[in-house]
Amino acid sequence: MSDLSALLRLLESGELIRLVRGLSAADQQVIKQLAQALSANLNPEQQQVVNELVKTLIGNLDDKQGGGT
Repeated sequence: MSDLSALLRLLESGELIRLVRGLSAADQQVIKQLAQALSANLNPEQQQVVNELVKTLIGNLDDKQGGGT
């Protein structure tokens, strides 16, 4: 779980958002699909972490690009 915790810390720092700014809608869809594939092999707690990470990441990208969910 330490890798997922590290991802959450990176997300909370805002650094991840800076790294992925400018992703297209297709790129965002790939992120969602990768998260779904990854989650299939995780326990429920880890799945929740991945889901929150993606939801926060995509939500922040939507906000910055003028989209919104």
